[in-house]
Amino acid sequence: MTTTIEELSLADLSQADLKDAVGLLRRIDQERVPEDPITPDDVYARQITAAPPGGRLFFWRAHENGTLVGGAYLQLSDRENLQLGFGAALVLPGARRGGIGRMLLRHVAERASSEGRTMLAGQTSDRVPPGAAFARAVGANPGLEMHTNQLDLRVLKPELVQRWIDDSRAKAAGYHVAWVDWASADDTTIGQVAQAYEAINDMPKGDLAFEDEHWDVPRTRERYAFFAKMGLEVWTAIAIHDSTGAGVGFTEINLTPQVPEIVQQQGTAVTPAHRGHALGMSLKAAVLERLVRERREARFIRTGNAKVNEAMLRINTELGFRPAWSTTFWQAEVAKLIQEPT
Repeated sequence: MTTTIEELSLADLSQADLKDAVGLLRRIDQERVPEDPITPDDVYARQITAAPPGGRLFFWRAHENGTLVGGAYLQLSDRENLQLGFGAALVLPGARRGGIGRMLLRHVAERASSEGRTMLAGQTSDRVPPGAAFARAVGANPGLEMHTNQLDLRVLKPELVQRWIDDSRAKAAGYHVAWVDWASADDTTIGQVAQAYEAINDMPKGDLAFEDEHWDVPRTRERYAFFAKMGLEVWTAIAIHDSTGAGVGFTEINLTPQVPEIVQQQGTAVTPAHRGHALGMSLKAAVLERLVRERREARFIRTGNAKVNEAMLRINTELGFRPAWSTTFWQAEVAKLIQEPT
């Protein structure tokens, strides 16, 4: 069989190439989350073609005798983590164990090296066991173990959510939770969001070579614009310290209007100096109350947690989140990946 690997240019991606990429991602997603509704083509298309702010995205596709059998991507940040690339080699089930994944990964590693990157990171799910087996086979090392936890909103009792809100408010004297109206928010509000985003730098990183990301008003607006370009609706709640007006915590969810059943919680964090006031619980409970009230079609809300993040896992467990699957972040030296036999 003849296998060909081709890099695709996002700047002039043809409709046929885009259709191939959409089909590949859908089949990979259906293997990982077969219980989820089918995601429409235009949702995938917007996610593929939305360039990440402050970075670059590269794609490859693999054909075997003219049939699409896999693809790969590499995402690079040009702001921080300049030693690192984040990527994946994706091969359809029927074409695995034939060397295609290694061929794709070689292309990713060579591009990363040409851009001055020395480490490559990626992620696997325990729902697709060949992913972890492949990572080990190419010499990658596990850097951080994660849970994806989900809450079935159909069984969530509104009176219980209200109790969580009331209890957390009683412990959070001197703070209040505010929703961000991204369409009309002024720079003062966005500045509070940027302050709150800094809290995510304290999340567990395990052995991963991830650097902190720092936020200001322009970068925060740019992040929202990126999500909007992907067609996502963003809900952001921030905890504000009353006496200083500082943003000291946040939680954020993304909603895909075409797939209303699934809600993704992007992150929840509180700055170290303001922990111990039940702000994490207050923020997450506020999101649940609004979801139940405004989005009755939503079924699952999902969030990722490092297995060592006991404080956030405890909050999620109390709110009714339960483990759905596990993921692992891996990293490998680019030079060694290039030397791997194909």
